[in-house]
Amino acid sequence: MISGKSLAFVSGGQLFDKFVFRADALQMLTHKLTLYVTVCLLIAGCAMKPPVQEMAEARSAIQTAQHLDGENGKAKLRLQSAENTLQDAADALDKKQYERARRKAVEAKLKAQQAARMKQSVSD
Repeated sequence: MISGKSLAFVSGGQLFDKFVFRADALQMLTHKLTLYVTVCLLIAGCAMKPPVQEMAEARSAIQTAQHLDGENGKAKLRLQSAENTLQDAADALDKKQYERARRKAVEAKLKAQQAARMKQSVSD
């Protein structure tokens, strides 16, 4: 920064040039940063893929639990919770919220597996 004393030794044109240079450098830095952030967001957006595998595994786990013998109220509630969670995953998938859909599908699979274990423990 130029102090008040040094202003006497610097002509008006030189002082103006220094401020313009700083403004141009700041503007260029802002443009580069904006470009960098935009590219990162595009790459991250393209990397997101629908959780097809996770959805299939959740559906399979639910079907397996549904076909197991055994009457258990807790297992029935857990299976219903798995079905609701899978529906939440499907809704998120429709909205292209792939990360949320992936989390919900994994959660549904785990709940279905728990329901299956509960049913098996009753029938044993």
